[in-house]
Amino acid sequence: MTTKRPQPIIWPAHLEPTWPQRKPLIINVATGWLTREQNPSQPYTPEEIASEVIDAYQAGASVWHIHVRDAETGSLRLTQEERVELHQRTCDLVFRHCPDIITDPSAADPMTDDSVEARITPYFGTLVEADPHYADMAVLNMGTMSMGPWERQWVFVNRLPALLAHARALEGLGVKPEFVCYDMPMIEDTKEHIIGEVKKPWYFSLCQGIHNTEPPKLELTKVLADQLPPGDVVWQAIMGGRNWLPLTVQAILLGCDAVRVGKEDTIYLHPDRDVNISRCSEVVEKVANIAGELGRKIATPREAREKLGLRQIG
Repeated sequence: MTTKRPQPIIWPAHLEPTWPQRKPLIINVATGWLTREQNPSQPYTPEEIASEVIDAYQAGASVWHIHVRDAETGSLRLTQEERVELHQRTCDLVFRHCPDIITDPSAADPMTDDSVEARITPYFGTLVEADPHYADMAVLNMGTMSMGPWERQWVFVNRLPALLAHARALEGLGVKPEFVCYDMPMIEDTKEHIIGEVKKPWYFSLCQGIHNTEPPKLELTKVLADQLPPGDVVWQAIMGGRNWLPLTVQAILLGCDAVRVGKEDTIYLHPDRDVNISRCSEVVEKVANIAGELGRKIATPREAREKLGLRQIG
């Protein structure tokens, strides 16, 4: 009778230690400012925007980046009164189903006047006076840039002294500034001139693959992340264009705290196929599933608020 020998262990993989518990990932959904010519499912009305946000919240988003639109044309060119009214109406629809979601509007209008009196006081002052939840945070674009297609370009004005004044004014209203850096010089300028004057944690958003940003190359993601200042920093990755998904996964692997996804920065669901995103919840669910496979749980709104130093709701 032949005795069977046990298979010898050649590689003791079962003895490898488990990875340490990884920090939760914050997901920010951006419903967008692209057009229906680019993506027929692009939401315009408060009801359409709110529906997308509610579905994304249920899929794991704890933050939403809001742009309100003309209901018929989708135009972002609105009077301050129109913007405030549409913003409040959209928020009220969202808050019925997402009472603790973090609201993150943009401080980019008007694009050619970067004074506090034009961009911060009339919009954010009015919103916060009505309800602080209408603006928990605010996007600051950290440099002047050209925007629009080649034949119809305009200048988006963001001077550094004005940006510092914006950050201080927002903090005075109880709104956290989000420093959105499109390239390496913007990161350095923000470090040198801005962050020493504002409260921690500093919230940096690093962009690739969208207009005026560093190109969508995976090797650049770590270069950008390595430029972040040491200390109490929250890093959000804003990856756009056709390659948003591999860039987002790269940022998650590098340890980013948050990712922004949705119909603002991209059109296609996959990098290799022309399949339009139909609902923002699609990409939120996709990122949440990938992050889970990589050992990153998805942050709840309460966890996201704690990480960002925001007041809790409920």
